[in-house]
Amino acid sequence: MRKLLVLLGVMLFLWTCAATPAAAVMITGGSGTLFQNGFEVNITGSPDQDPDPALWTTNEAEADAVQVLDSSVQSMYLPPAAYEGVKYTKIYRPAGASESLIAAPFEQQSAGTVHMELMMYIPVQVSADTLSANIALSNNLDNGNGFDGAVVWIAAFEAGNSVRAYYSDAWHDTGVTWTRDAWQKWEIDLSLDSDTCVVTVDGAASGSMSAKLDGPVSWAVLRGGQEGSVFSVDTVPEPATLSLLVIGGLGVLFRRKR
Repeated sequence: MRKLLVLLGVMLFLWTCAATPAAAVMITGGSGTLFQNGFEVNITGSPDQDPDPALWTTNEAEADAVQVLDSSVQSMYLPPAAYEGVKYTKIYRPAGASESLIAAPFEQQSAGTVHMELMMYIPVQVSADTLSANIALSNNLDNGNGFDGAVVWIAAFEAGNSVRAYYSDAWHDTGVTWTRDAWQKWEIDLSLDSDTCVVTVDGAASGSMSAKLDGPVSWAVLRGGQEGSVFSVDTVPEPATLSLLVIGGLGVLFRRKR
């Protein structure tokens, strides 16, 4: 009986944790969670299927350059399915296009550490040294792309599958690599106190790097790379998802003991 009560207590605790939603893009700071969205809501219609406009600003050169999709849409440049949930967002920069991006505002942060995390899927690109994807923490969208005011600017390059950071007016190799045709967890940790940042891809972290600091941060920006580049973004699995798996495992164990 005591073992049963302990088991039920653990399951209740994990179930409570599971009430916390997962988030495709999550920004956290000193005041807790600053932004989160799972891309499960879009503006439907043909050809536009944009992310929720209440959360995202979209700047796309063509109507279908940024879309929230599901596994019913198949292409060699798209993941076979969402990483978690049903939908994910594709960001594509067409040939001749100046921009294709989505950006999310959050409460301005000027001190402490800001953490950004998301899942990314990058397929084969158009050339050997294509800049395939850009992610940034920025302080403005005055020029429409958020990168002139970028405090942290991270990009995936095809050459060597390298992850690079832009500061001191040049790209610098972080020593971290990414994997083609696979969902991977990308994280940025920005220290606004020391003007440094660390980028992590699937648990492999760079050293501390200079941040291109132009002031506080208040925007998360996801932008297509060079012309013809495409990448997809989806949900980071939060402890809630893992909790449900553990609950199922405990249930099986309990039945076996009986």
